[in-house]
Amino acid sequence: GSNISGTGTCMVLNASNLTYTGAGNYITYGTSVQGNGIRAEGQSNITIKDLKIVKEGVDEARNYGINFTSIVSSTVFNTTIFTNGTTNNWGIYLLRTNYSNFTSNNISTNGSSSSNRALYLDNSNGNNFTANTMNPRGTYTSSGIYIDASHNNTFVSNTINTTSVGGNNEGVRFTGSSTYNNFTSNTIITRGSATSNQGFILASGSIQNIIVSNSINTSDTSTNNIGLKT
Repeated sequence: GSNISGTGTCMVLNASNLTYTGAGNYITYGTSVQGNGIRAEGQSNITIKDLKIVKEGVDEARNYGINFTSIVSSTVFNTTIFTNGTTNNWGIYLLRTNYSNFTSNNISTNGSSSSNRALYLDNSNGNNFTANTMNPRGTYTSSGIYIDASHNNTFVSNTINTTSVGGNNEGVRFTGSSTYNNFTSNTIITRGSATSNQGFILASGSIQNIIVSNSINTSDTSTNNIGLKT
């Protein structure tokens, strides 16, 4: 591999049964406009490993390090992801992506406004996330993992450290009636300088999820810091 740079989206994977080995090299995306580091749609058996994906520039919204739509049976391993911009900057965005594995990745998100998320699952089922480190940052309402209408995903031994200068920082949020997800032996830290920093938030309809043997630490300079909120 070699270093690759793009003004917007840097790499689009248009075939199945691909392996991209970065060998520690960089993909630098969004150097002048909004973009994705790697985007793929409608494929299966994609492997991305040993790569660094970095967003350059801070003036745009909706920058995604990895953007998968309708992907099946794929792997992201030992990859470092950094996003930046204003709002809605997400490290990994999974839309209708199923039965894939994400292991030993380091995901950092940054933004000058809200809703910066390390990992966003949107109608995605049966995926495994193991030993990943997630560091979402923003002005307020940053999330480590945002789970929307997604089911039967497993999260083991991940570390989430959510911090912003404001409040409403979330370790994990369940919404859209997400069910049968399993969180075991994860470490979750949320901090901010305003109220409502929470470890787990389970919205109405998100039932029969398993949350066991996790370490949760929530704090700020004000009130309403909650480990698990339903």
